[in-house]
Amino acid sequence: MDMGSSTLYLNLSSNQLTGSLPSRLTTKHLLFLDVHNNSLQGALPLIERSDNQFTIRISVVDMSDNHFTSSIPSEFGEYLQVVLFLSLSGNSITGRIPNSICSNSVHVLDLSNNMLSGIVSPDFTANCSSLRVLNLGNNSLQGHMPGFQNATKLQTLNLNGNLFQGPIASSLANCSFLKALDIGNNNLEEHIPEWIGNLSNLQILILKSNKFQGNIPMQIIGLQKLQILELSENNLSGFIPTDLQNLSAMVNASQNSSEHLAYQIYIDYNVHVIISTKDTQLPYKIVLPILKFMDLSSNNLRGNIPPEMGSLQGLKGLNLSRNNLSGEIPRTLGGMDQLESLDLSLNKLNGKIPMELQSLSYLQVFNVSYNMLEGKVPQGGQFLTFDQSSFSGNSNLTDIPFTNIFCNCASPFTNRACNRSSCNGNDGGEEGSGFEMDWWGLGVGLCYAFSFSIVIGLLALNVKVRKSIFRIYDGIIMRIFSRR
Repeated sequence: MDMGSSTLYLNLSSNQLTGSLPSRLTTKHLLFLDVHNNSLQGALPLIERSDNQFTIRISVVDMSDNHFTSSIPSEFGEYLQVVLFLSLSGNSITGRIPNSICSNSVHVLDLSNNMLSGIVSPDFTANCSSLRVLNLGNNSLQGHMPGFQNATKLQTLNLNGNLFQGPIASSLANCSFLKALDIGNNNLEEHIPEWIGNLSNLQILILKSNKFQGNIPMQIIGLQKLQILELSENNLSGFIPTDLQNLSAMVNASQNSSEHLAYQIYIDYNVHVIISTKDTQLPYKIVLPILKFMDLSSNNLRGNIPPEMGSLQGLKGLNLSRNNLSGEIPRTLGGMDQLESLDLSLNKLNGKIPMELQSLSYLQVFNVSYNMLEGKVPQGGQFLTFDQSSFSGNSNLTDIPFTNIFCNCASPFTNRACNRSSCNGNDGGEEGSGFEMDWWGLGVGLCYAFSFSIVIGLLALNVKVRKSIFRIYDGIIMRIFSRR
């Protein structure tokens, strides 16, 4: 298929196109090719110049979110010697990744969400001196991580959801510009290397669901720009570091950030975070100026929760659940006034729930279940909205909110904390009877649920709006590229 000698910008994205593309696309002047978000299938086409010259001046190729199958031809990258942006994400592409697809010109390479397999060559990035963004997430790649000796300009690396094993590639220590490192959901092992603390520009560090062991390196706590720290579901042990006030970006509660990730218009909808709290997984699309969280759950951490944790006043979410933490809940956590989710469940915490936590006006998820807490549950602020599941497994806690709203005293599964005064027949209209309290609580609960559904709807709308905005930005950037 000859696309003509005058074609510069071809955008057929989101047009419900079906069928397959010709096996070869020939062009002389094409700079921009975008067919993403269609239903195209079959094999990936080869793009070549109509005058048989080797080099093609195309800058952008986006074939993402289609149904392309087969493997990536070894010649695919050889023809694209000056491509800046290449995305084949969201297809059903199989086989290995050819080394030729990563050239010295490419800035953004996205092969995520496919069915790629096999070992990635250690020299895969040897010719990628200009690479800024590499996304190989959600495939079935295995073996050791590739090397990054020559990819010293790398700013975003996403290998999440593969089968990589062994240690973290030590050559990443050379990537001093790295801002986002997501290698979660693999089989990586050994210790988290101390040299990660030398990556001073790091803003996102996701190592969850691997086999890392040993202590959390103190050097990580020196990353002043770090906003997202995800170390959950590993075999980490030891204590939580105490010098948490050095995490300046998490300490700062301001939502204004003058520093963004390179090529954020591309990676903002490719890099995702899953926050697990209270048996619920909440997907977040990364928006760095506002999202800050720490997840150390499902490890073997022990000792007290450091009082210095309260200095992280910019955090939106904190998950320390499923560890062996002991001692009391620090009162200083009441100063984390941006906190929306706090999960301390399944530890060995004792003492009382600090009354200072009532001041957390944005708190939506709270879970301290299955600890050894005692005393009265706070009755003010957001604590009026948390149900019994937030406090279960603490036999010495009293005044648990909303324990009798849906109390069924005839059921053998009724919780022992149920207030059975509403079942003794004293509901004949007396003021303050259990019957009246049930309906009052039910009304409050329904009002809260209705309000919460409105908020969730607005957030969903906001995500769609953000996606549209990023696509508009894409178009602007591509037009800039086409003038190069």
